[in-house]
Amino acid sequence: MLAAGAVSSLPLAGDNWGKRVVLWDRPLPGDANDLPQIQYRLVAGDYFRALGIRVRGRAFTEADGVRAPPVAIVNQELARRYFKGEDPIGKVLSVNVPRELVPLETVPVDYRPQRHTVVGVADDVRYAGLDRAPGPLVYAPFAQGSEGFLSMFVTVRTEGDPLSLVAALREQVRRTDPDQAVASVSTFEARLSRAVAQPRLQTGLLGLFAALAVLLAAIGIYGVMAVAAVQRTKEIGIRMALGAVRRDVLALVVRQGFALAAAGLVIGVAGALALTRVLRSLLFSVSATDPAVFGAIVALLAVIALVACYLPARRAARVDPMVTLRHE
Repeated sequence: MLAAGAVSSLPLAGDNWGKRVVLWDRPLPGDANDLPQIQYRLVAGDYFRALGIRVRGRAFTEADGVRAPPVAIVNQELARRYFKGEDPIGKVLSVNVPRELVPLETVPVDYRPQRHTVVGVADDVRYAGLDRAPGPLVYAPFAQGSEGFLSMFVTVRTEGDPLSLVAALREQVRRTDPDQAVASVSTFEARLSRAVAQPRLQTGLLGLFAALAVLLAAIGIYGVMAVAAVQRTKEIGIRMALGAVRRDVLALVVRQGFALAAAGLVIGVAGALALTRVLRSLLFSVSATDPAVFGAIVALLAVIALVACYLPARRAARVDPMVTLRHE
């Protein structure tokens, strides 16, 4: 075992503990609703190392107990949004509304929110879900900020297969508190797989349908151009009988056919751009209007259209003009 810790809510579990943060280096607003909204997480042990979350400054230690000065760690998003270039380490904040902004009859006379000194800045973590950007978040040591909250999730980092330690972990919990049940055990890879299972299925189906659509488009373009070339056989024969060069006839048929295909590509791209809002919910950290993707698809369809125009035109241009005229 390399590291072990605990947290009040695991990544990808959703935003489930919202608070309003007070930044004591600036004036209080006139209303509590004007205080910045944040997410709040309690951690214990070596949680940050267990999940591989880097912390600039320092992580919490056993010294950050009940009698120690309250401390906190903020994530990078909070630092970017509310400190704008300043270093938040050393700043003081509270995660509860101050007495000045709440009705006096709703709180005890001696109510004062804890003032936490920021001791570190942690990497952003997606707690709400893969499809939602990390929001501002404050971590506090469980010993200092539990507020009566008792539900915690144990996190463990191992060198080998983490499931091989399940029996030992259950036994350790039993020895610590025989009345404490271990509800469930899973790897983080399994949690991640469950989180992306539905989008992965939807994306796979969309990819399959897209491949079928490209195939049908290629067959359709080829069929239309083949019929058009056959219908112009007499015209091609007359042109060649009058001295037209086969290469020029081929270029004419290909050019006219590709012009129709190009118009279809323009309409298709416009339709695809209009439907990108549907795809945004299935993409993570990727733009639904990525120019490289659109360019690659347009280039692929353009090549298919060009080949579909060229093959029937080449076959029509090889026809003996005398045979064509005699047949007509």
